Amino acid sequence: MKLNWRELNRFADLQKALGYSLEQMDALVHANLSLNVYTRTDLLKLLEVTEEDFTENLLTPNTRNSQTFKLKQRALHVFQEALRVQQFIETAKSTPEDCISRMKALMKQSHESLRTLYECSHENLDQIVTISDRLGVGTRLTGAGWGGCTVALCDGVEESKRFVETLKAEFYANIPKAQASDIGSLCFTTSPQRGAEIYLIEKQQNNILPTP
Repeated sequence: MKLNWRELNRFADLQKALGYSLEQMDALVHANLSLNVYTRTDLLKLLEVTEEDFTENLLTPNTRNSQTFKLKQRALHVFQEALRVQQFIETAKSTPEDCISRMKALMKQSHESLRTLYECSHENLDQIVTISDRLGVGTRLTGAGWGGCTVALCDGVEESKRFVETLKAEFYANIPKAQASDIGSLCFTTSPQRGAEIYLIEKQQNNILPTP
């Protein structure tokens, strides 16, 4: 199968064009992206394009000065993370006895991938995850990354309270800026909710008879 790679802007576009599963895409990355780091010269040769075409048409404004590219790592994260999302949903729906343990393990794997393959974590977030691991809590970065927030999955209400108190003592107590803030706005517990929903209201048609 020969594809026009210029028409494929996202990994999802490539997967759809090939008709592959996420597991097959993961294997495809391992088989075809052999280098840990690709240089501009490597990519110019592989894509058979000029430096001008490569810079102007294939790179985003914030990557035009980049000299090296970690294609394998980024691709692996995208496909493996998508697979973890599927596994998370399936686990939540089937609710096996070890449901929470499985979901926490997936969250831990997700953060490790974000840290090592996508490289969008921060040492402070990693410290929170380390504390979480010690307490048996599943934690990963969330939001925009690059120093954003974390979300944690605990076994129950009491465990979540203990987790918050531990973070206050072992993490936030060592962050000067946090001392001037309301800790309750930085670290808090919540319960799973249904999420955003759309309600469609059917309008009832009233039959209005004309007056005689």
